[in-house]
Amino acid sequence: MMLRVGWMLSLLLGLLIGPPAAHGQLGGSLSEFGFLRLDTSARSAALGSSLTAAPSTDAAAFYYNPALGTQATSNQVMASYTNFIADSQVGTVAYSHHIDGLATVGAGVRYVDWGSFDGRDAQGVPTGDFAARDVALTVGLATALTERIRYGANVHLVYSAIESARATAAAVDAGIQAHWPEQQWSVAASVHHLGRTLSDFGTASTDLPVDWRIGVAKELAYLPLQVSVTGYDLHNFGTALEDEPPLGQALAHLTLGLELELGEVLDVRGGYNHRRSRELVLNDRLDWAGFGGGFGIDLGPLRADYAFTSWSSFGGLHQISLQLEP
Repeated sequence: MMLRVGWMLSLLLGLLIGPPAAHGQLGGSLSEFGFLRLDTSARSAALGSSLTAAPSTDAAAFYYNPALGTQATSNQVMASYTNFIADSQVGTVAYSHHIDGLATVGAGVRYVDWGSFDGRDAQGVPTGDFAARDVALTVGLATALTERIRYGANVHLVYSAIESARATAAAVDAGIQAHWPEQQWSVAASVHHLGRTLSDFGTASTDLPVDWRIGVAKELAYLPLQVSVTGYDLHNFGTALEDEPPLGQALAHLTLGLELELGEVLDVRGGYNHRRSRELVLNDRLDWAGFGGGFGIDLGPLRADYAFTSWSSFGGLHQISLQLEP
């Protein structure tokens, strides 16, 4: 039963998240706590997960890069929800607080409720329903190295459960960002989910989805448009997709995000993930797999963000985030 369910959840996570394993090796994603790759906010989802370098006022900014927590994110509370594939439920709650002269602290909880499954033994005999769930607790700290450079780190405690099997892990992130406000340029680098497994799913090897990233963000001089590009999964460069030329392999490690500011109230966003597109696209029809979009509405102390991302024949994902400054 565990093999059957493990394959099913692994395939789902592998297709939707884009794991480090090469295309055709998706079975490793469940054993790698693949839910940690899911977007923690609607803004991130709409921008193709390309927020490694971009300055942010998001309470969840420390998830994008541990160095991004600043005074601009202080006293913000964010809650995000996604009605995921097959009625799975995904959510994040995050809070950020700046301590003058010291650092910015972020804390958050991520969860996934995969719902109920029909259990069967090796002979296909029903054994009853069971559930699968994931939870991760995170605390982050960011501070200034110089006027233009910030650095930070996160600590994660991770828990996954499938029926009676359990897996736990501890992990850290580290990041650095350089920002030139006069030129409206930012560059950054980060590493995510370095750590060790504390307990495995029985005899299965349970690894963490390590991710090395670099990013650049630029706001155009004569147009209120911010362009963000992130290179991700760089330690597995060249292994993301099979039968791809060098250019395709390089694009499989890049995400692009565009954010247009329309006045002080409305932001319009779009993003593209090439690897996600190549893994999900159906060649016999027009397919928007890998593309995403959304918007944000700023109502003073309350901000609402929405994202839609296309997953081809799996359908589309709708993600909503609400952020409040108490």
